[in-house]
Amino acid sequence: MVIGQDENAVEKEAPPPPPPRFQVHSFCKTLTASDTSTHGGFSVLRRHADECLPPLDMSRQPPTQELVAKDLHSNEWRFRHIFRGQPRRHLLQSGWSVFVSSKRLVAGDAFIFLRTSPSEFIVPFDQYMESVKNNYSIGMRFKMRFEGEEAPEQRFTGTIVGIEDSDPTRWAKSKWRSLKVRWDETSSIPRPERVSPWKIEPALAPPALSPVPMTRPKRPRSNMAPSSPDSSMHIKEGKVFNC
Repeated sequence: MVIGQDENAVEKEAPPPPPPRFQVHSFCKTLTASDTSTHGGFSVLRRHADECLPPLDMSRQPPTQELVAKDLHSNEWRFRHIFRGQPRRHLLQSGWSVFVSSKRLVAGDAFIFLRTSPSEFIVPFDQYMESVKNNYSIGMRFKMRFEGEEAPEQRFTGTIVGIEDSDPTRWAKSKWRSLKVRWDETSSIPRPERVSPWKIEPALAPPALSPVPMTRPKRPRSNMAPSSPDSSMHIKEGKVFNC
């Protein structure tokens, strides 16, 4: 005999766990006079070095390695990372003074180091302010630059069809908006369905096709005016004059 099971007694399958949250390894430090001295180096707190810098080989004396970093403009900088001193501390040397001079850094400036790509977490201030001035809205036309294998740089145009929160769960009603877009043409270069306002530029709308004016048939003008006893007009050489 078949024994039926209570539907509520059957253990339901547990939902899949949420994907692990992406962790950003970064630190920010306000530069000191020693950090900006051309004869010194950049001092990194030990916890910041452990979290953000590649591990050193502590069997070497002194432990040292070369770090290669890029700024927001994709310029490459090389620093010598060393662990020395009394008490011992992490320092960036041999390249740091060149970085300070090139960037014209002074004491009080903030230095941000990211071990992940900065494009998703840091936006240049001038780009963000420019996007705020543009005041993008649904229906506006835009253009965006892409780099692909077929050409060093290509520009594509499209239309904004929606404005949403970048992350409605974590950052509801945030000023960091996500624009839903529709592209004008297809391409082999993958393009996102949502873009950030600071990644695009306004584009002029295509000129509207003006309708061809309809020609109305002309009526022949008569040089003769109807004669009437009450008429106040006189005909002279085919022209009409008011009296």
